[in-house]
Amino acid sequence: MEFIKEEETEDIEEQTGTGSGVTSEFFNLNLSVCENANCLNIWVHSSEAVRTRRERKIERQRG
Repeated sequence: MEFIKEEETEDIEEQTGTGSGVTSEFFNLNLSVCENANCLNIWVHSSEAVRTRRERKIERQRG
């Protein structure tokens, strides 16, 4: 099994763009936006479900 030298790894990163800070930061920002949107979506839908259950409980108590 051969080990890659550190200099060779740096050359590969330069060629493939994996060391690009701009791309990495854009990906992280995009991921953060998606995570926040997903959290908001879950929060909105869960609060609707709680409200609906509460309304059904009140209707049962009245009826």
